[in-house]
Amino acid sequence: KRVDLAQFKVRTRVLILPLLDKASNEVYDMVVGHEVGHARFTPDEDWWLEYDIPQTFVNVVEDARIEKLMKRKYMGIAKSFYRGYSELQNVDFF
Repeated sequence: KRVDLAQFKVRTRVLILPLLDKASNEVYDMVVGHEVGHARFTPDEDWWLEYDIPQTFVNVVEDARIEKLMKRKYMGIAKSFYRGYSELQNVDFF
């Protein structure tokens, strides 16, 4: 789909992946693994709304949490995360 970022809509269980024309297999595996992590481990609740926590902070912590859980569940994906993030860093994606 022509979107800027991959996303998983927890409530509707819809996974949306961008068309990654220039991405390597490692980056694609990393993106898919990350979004599958949301599908498996992100709860369908907006608990942070009860607290004074910026959503950006919650997103960063949740991303780190689900990636750690994915690495525990699917040990081979750790290499894809490492190589994918390294590749994106090398092309100044962040």
